[in-house]
Amino acid sequence: MNRSIVRMKFLSPIHIGVKNLSDSEYSIKADTLFSALCLECKDIEEFVNYTKAGNLKISDAMPYIDDYYYIPKPMLYVKQKTDNYKLFKKIKYIPFDAINPFLEGTLYPEDELESFLLGEEDIRTQVCIGQDPFVVGTYTFYNNSGLYLIVEHKDEKVFELFNSLQYTGIGGKRSGGLGRFEYTIEKCFDFEKGNTNILLNSSMAKPAELENCLEDANYMLQKRSGFINQSRYKKQDFYTFTAGSVFKNTFEGDIYDVGNDEHPVYRYAIPMFMEVNV
Repeated sequence: MNRSIVRMKFLSPIHIGVKNLSDSEYSIKADTLFSALCLECKDIEEFVNYTKAGNLKISDAMPYIDDYYYIPKPMLYVKQKTDNYKLFKKIKYIPFDAINPFLEGTLYPEDELESFLLGEEDIRTQVCIGQDPFVVGTYTFYNNSGLYLIVEHKDEKVFELFNSLQYTGIGGKRSGGLGRFEYTIEKCFDFEKGNTNILLNSSMAKPAELENCLEDANYMLQKRSGFINQSRYKKQDFYTFTAGSVFKNTFEGDIYDVGNDEHPVYRYAIPMFMEVNV
């Protein structure tokens, strides 16, 4: 498959919900991205089947600053050869170009923390007719930063969806003008061959794959929940591996139905891996 980067420059703040409405993340999970793309489709079932057939994979939306693309910090034990190694606990993302210094233990965490100037968190008060005012957490990117995702694709179909999604917006409270962006499509950096696989998105193995993929793995789980679009009904809680989890054995994952009995609601959980040598 072809591999491209979708580089998103946000024209307004975004709201990516965590637990509370007053909180917001700055990254976007792959399942949120996929759900947003589904809403731009004329035929959601067709798009889901097209993706399950292996025609499309997407990573999480991860930060970029200028021409530096960041990836999740791998969940690997690395013997550090630098001072202040405890600062690594504060680092969530590292530049793609710094993966080898990271694995060699020569990356300076204080330099990475100092240069990771992505944007600012804020809280805004919103008012709806007939309701009490409420606060919404937002994140505003600096002019030289934003989010990008890696797309593995067999054709250009997914980019047609991004073309409409940029005007709809992504994340929560889009009716209030949040989440608007413009995008460019760029050539992706090369993935090298290696003996270890870093997960680049939130995903989950099929039940039959779990035993094999968990062998010698370093991972964290996260609960994914939320409400069905334009509904008060909650999706079924679903657990995924977090981006940055590390596996010796890969898995295929799937798109899972997390809806109620009325109609299917899809949770994207197909993995994207980047190989490294450890």
